[in-house]
Amino acid sequence: MSGDGVDLLLAACATSGAAGAPGQQARQWLLDLERSHRPYQLCFQAISTAAGSQPESIRATVVFQCLSTMLHALEREWASLSSEEIGWIEREVEQLLRCEWISTPVLNQATYMLAVVAKRSWDVRDEEQRARAVTDKLAHLLSSVDHTSHRIGLALSHSLVTEFSSRHGSSLNLRWESHVVCHRSFERHVLQPMFCLLLHWLQVHSNAADELRLVEKALSVLLACLSWSFEETLSTEKLALRCMQPVSPSNEPEVGQVAFRPGRTWREVLLGQGSIIDFFASLHGRLFRARLPGSHCRLVRQVIIQLASLTGRVFPVDDDGAARRMQLMESLYWTCSGNADPFLDGLGNLTLALVPSCSEASQLDTWMSESFDIALDCWSVCLAHSPTGNAKVAEGCKTIFNRYVQYRLDAAQSANYDSEPDEQFCHLQSSLIYNDEQLRSIALLARPSAGVCLTHLSASLLEAAGAPVSDDAHERVCILATLLINVLADEAHPGELSLIPENVLQEPVEPVHRAIRSLLAVVDMQCRMLSTEEGRSSLSPLSCVLSEIENTPVELLIEFSYGVVFVWQFEIDASKLASEMVLQLTSIQPLRAILSRSHGWQSFVSVVHSMLSNSPPLSVPSEVLVMLSAAVSRVSILEASVASHFDMLCSHIKRLCQHRGHEHIDIVADILCGMAQCSGRLCSLRTFPVIIEVIDLVVTEHCTPTTSLLAMFNAVAVAIVPFLDHDRAVRFFRGCLRLINAFSATQADRIKAFSQDGSPSLFDDDDDYFEALLCLLNHCAAKDLFDFGPDSVTVGSDAAFLGLCLLLPMLSPSSLQQHPSVCTKIYDLLSELIVSSPDKIAMIAPAQQEAVVHAIEFSLSTSVQEKVTLAGLHALKSLADYLLEVGREISPGLTGSIPRFQQRILQMILFEQISDALFNPLADVLYPLIQVDTDAFQSSVRGFISQVADQRTRARIADGFNVLVTGRSDQRNRFHFRDNARLFVQECRSFLQTK
Repeated sequence: MSGDGVDLLLAACATSGAAGAPGQQARQWLLDLERSHRPYQLCFQAISTAAGSQPESIRATVVFQCLSTMLHALEREWASLSSEEIGWIEREVEQLLRCEWISTPVLNQATYMLAVVAKRSWDVRDEEQRARAVTDKLAHLLSSVDHTSHRIGLALSHSLVTEFSSRHGSSLNLRWESHVVCHRSFERHVLQPMFCLLLHWLQVHSNAADELRLVEKALSVLLACLSWSFEETLSTEKLALRCMQPVSPSNEPEVGQVAFRPGRTWREVLLGQGSIIDFFASLHGRLFRARLPGSHCRLVRQVIIQLASLTGRVFPVDDDGAARRMQLMESLYWTCSGNADPFLDGLGNLTLALVPSCSEASQLDTWMSESFDIALDCWSVCLAHSPTGNAKVAEGCKTIFNRYVQYRLDAAQSANYDSEPDEQFCHLQSSLIYNDEQLRSIALLARPSAGVCLTHLSASLLEAAGAPVSDDAHERVCILATLLINVLADEAHPGELSLIPENVLQEPVEPVHRAIRSLLAVVDMQCRMLSTEEGRSSLSPLSCVLSEIENTPVELLIEFSYGVVFVWQFEIDASKLASEMVLQLTSIQPLRAILSRSHGWQSFVSVVHSMLSNSPPLSVPSEVLVMLSAAVSRVSILEASVASHFDMLCSHIKRLCQHRGHEHIDIVADILCGMAQCSGRLCSLRTFPVIIEVIDLVVTEHCTPTTSLLAMFNAVAVAIVPFLDHDRAVRFFRGCLRLINAFSATQADRIKAFSQDGSPSLFDDDDDYFEALLCLLNHCAAKDLFDFGPDSVTVGSDAAFLGLCLLLPMLSPSSLQQHPSVCTKIYDLLSELIVSSPDKIAMIAPAQQEAVVHAIEFSLSTSVQEKVTLAGLHALKSLADYLLEVGREISPGLTGSIPRFQQRILQMILFEQISDALFNPLADVLYPLIQVDTDAFQSSVRGFISQVADQRTRARIADGFNVLVTGRSDQRNRFHFRDNARLFVQECRSFLQTK
């Protein structure tokens, strides 16, 4: 091949990620090369040239692109390639893997190419010989003392398992039958030897601190081996777990039945490895205690669970097997109570012994708590593989479930409630939160004996609710109600098991109905008993129980609707809980239809009508009025039989608007906010005319934007605007612009006073108010929300830009520290506006440009929270990308601040202690900043290098800085820049910090 071809390929690879015509031409050239005849020699020549002459970032791009090109060519030309040509390609790729500079993406692509070649050339006629060649190659790589060989061996193992586990015919131009043949052959001859090789490597190298990344790779491959969809036909044991019972001819599986767990031939392999379970348990313990990356602990835990749930008897029935079963228990959890024969008895006794570790919130993040979670996972897997109606499994589940409930109740009774009420509530909430994290597994344990568990829970709940009022009694009610709801609720995803067995949902269903009635009784008793908002919110799970239960009788729905009206009329403080329940019911069509025809619903609407008819209206929390309005609007719009209820709401809105007082306007805004929450085209067409009429009437330059009014605008922007046409959308955004102008008129004096003499920030008044305002401004700036036409874009961006200019002067170091959530939203608004309406930034006034620069500089100071810094970096990146696209001449004021930002970011990554989460955002910002003003960056670099005394070190650091600025402004090089910057900082940080 000519040198011109290599040069063209190098140029195409380097330019393929660029935007515009050059990038498109490069990608087309590479596509033509991929479709050409025999491009392999040219690609290998380009790889060799790039390895010797190209910078690291360009080299990685070239090698990866060449490998991808050859892989596609191999799939297309396979039938015409000779065995000699295929062997030559394999040798060249293997030689490439030995290069020290090879990156992880290139390594993965090269090993995947070798795996594709291995599968494509697989032949069942000499499968044993080919399998031996594969295992010998892996054994040579993994047994070597060379770190590079280990890296290659693990990557190759992962690629082989990934490729051969595929059983569909969409790749490699193979028929489906060929994929199945390769899958089965690999399982018979390669999978076990590979598992043993990887296990041996892991046992030898898991203690090395510098091998953690390779340990993670080895664990993922081992997990893939155990998770393999096994095709082995078993003749002496069941495919599902049979509680270690002896196998008889009557329960043998049918011939050809598929096993989804490792079969009996794996038993000898696992037993032959000695203390395999002990090794994984010890490894998990070391990783857990050392607080190493969570992915490592997760992988080891999954391997343990897979091993603990193997199909059939994992251990023989002799004395040695009993000892190994005991070792399994002790190794998994370091403690075991009761005998170890059979497996489920040992696992059940062990789970019972660990229940106390989860009874108190103080046990969070401890080894005992982690052990209990592992035990629950193992038990759940065993339960999923157990036959329906197994008495041993059902009895074990019931025992563990009852023990868990009893320990939770005992812990609530013995808790210390001598602290202040707020601390009591925090204790209660933390207890419930911890309980919720395990509810899924705990509720699953109640499945085999749902009738018994539901009856027991219902009786216990009614008994606890009728007890004298006390803190421990209250927590007992919360625990029992939450458990009962999760046992009742069918949380299963598609393909998973339902938590309530079919035999319980069929006749008779008395346990389910009794449980529902007990919950309704608790609603009545507790809402009258509780007098604090905190106490009522702790019962909020009751608000959604009926929406999660299927086959609920009609009479219970009617009984429930009466209960809601009763609670609301006689205990006004409980209205929040009642309105949540009604809103849940109206969101489900079958329940909504039944509810709308019930007498209880008519009574409920009458109560709402009476409340709004009072003058002045009854004092009701804003969120309650919103939910009531949403419930009435949804039912009256979607159910024709009660359409008059919507007209009732509209008449109250018109009457309240005539008063024009702040109190009346807030009530109108709450009602409209509820209407706006009824999303959908039909609801939007009905509610928007009412909403926009009120906006045109109320929102003038003299009105005061309140929190309720802002919440209503936000609800309309989210739920209704996407269903509007162009004219209606423009009309709404003009209303937003009038609202922002009204905010400017009412707050102008305070903003001016703050900017001149540092008066207290407006944020000190109400964080929620300004968060609602910023949420509306972000809706106005979001192009995808109002991209109906040029008019809507102009009006929306005008409103967002006006609000941004009003809020920027209020950003200061003190406001960033005291109100980080509000300030973060201002940075998000700035980023959104730069992206969606860059023309606004080009026309920004000099004073406003300086405000933008100062606001971003505040976010980069060392005293602010990390989330504020991340938001400021996001805004700075949007600004740098904009300046890079339009050029420095468009906004000279903003461009003049680029050197300051360059120096500040270099200072942060080279001299300050920053978290790992900040490094990539800092690198992403630094890249376009360098591209905008390379001369200023070079000047800053010379200042940093001047701090180093040694001449050779200065030259070395200068070369490193030069590498950072070589590249093109495409997305691929941005990711390369992250890696280059991280390596540069690791190597040069210590030199630069030496004065």
